[in-house]
Amino acid sequence: MRPCARCWPAPTSRDRVAPDLLAQVQLTQAEIDAQEGRVAEALRRAGGIASEPARPNDSRTALVARARTLLAAIALGEGHIDDAVAAFAEAESALAVAFGASHPALARARLNRALALARAGRAAEAAALAEPAMGGLEAAYGSDSPTLLRLERLQAAASSAGPRPPLGVADFLL
Repeated sequence: MRPCARCWPAPTSRDRVAPDLLAQVQLTQAEIDAQEGRVAEALRRAGGIASEPARPNDSRTALVARARTLLAAIALGEGHIDDAVAAFAEAESALAVAFGASHPALARARLNRALALARAGRAAEAAALAEPAMGGLEAAYGSDSPTLLRLERLQAAASSAGPRPPLGVADFLL
């Protein structure tokens, strides 16, 4: 026997808000955990969200992309460069599904992957990704945007002589 509609209403879009909000809080805590060195906790919190499929017109897809970006940043920080490059590519795919090919969030994701490629010593691939992505961000936000200024500082640090400082989660454009 099915419950009546008054006692058990059909799910609505409003029913989706609570799980999305909970996932957003969980992901923010995972980012904090990663920045404070609690990598295992960050992986546990973000892993479930990152494994969800990317779906068009689904508010959750942006969270999936953010979780994948965090996992990639952690992988890079742990020295797993190939895993990081692959995870950044997965975040790009989720963002393309969520927002389309011309959205600034996709440009930020491409720049994250370019940072990982540069760290892997694959400068030509990194430059091929970074140049158009920076152009897209400049068109969207202006040449004096905090994102572009931050990238310029990272580029200057990468091109300076001496050992490169390790990249942390805060260095990526989540």
